[in-house]
Amino acid sequence: AAPPQRPDVVLVVMDTVRADATSLQGEARSTTPNLAALAARGVRFDAAVPAGSWTWPTHGSLFTGRWPWEHGAHFTDADDALRVGGDLQIGPLDPSLLTLAERFSEAGYRSILLSANPIIGPGSGMERGFDVAEKMADDAALVQRAGEVLAGDAPVLLVANLFSAHAPL
Repeated sequence: AAPPQRPDVVLVVMDTVRADATSLQGEARSTTPNLAALAARGVRFDAAVPAGSWTWPTHGSLFTGRWPWEHGAHFTDADDALRVGGDLQIGPLDPSLLTLAERFSEAGYRSILLSANPIIGPGSGMERGFDVAEKMADDAALVQRAGEVLAGDAPVLLVANLFSAHAPL
């Protein structure tokens, strides 16, 4: 018998969206029908809790499996800090830590990061290990590009960072 095909893996980050505001986690209105349809065809994790209180350290933890104080992606005044907007200084990921994308690449996956979030994506350091990292103009462009990526040859690790719920705040 042929070996089983490895499935595509899609990690959707909806920046600033509470789980209970989605159709998946209790909202009675159909707020996220496409996400619900995607989850119905795959595996869904209902008890995920972020390791950080905001985007940068949370992504560092998603990508390394470590706490923010271990991976270094958090507020800092260190000399190697990345400057994001005004006076915001954030630490880079510890280069000695293996990332999710690197692990998937080792397993034969093509790894792709699509981000509408301006601090996650090409040039941020969070793209380390991804074969492709693209900054998207908005969520609509991201969803269209994700469809193109997933229509290609498997297996793919796709990390999609949606950002429209963040605006205008």
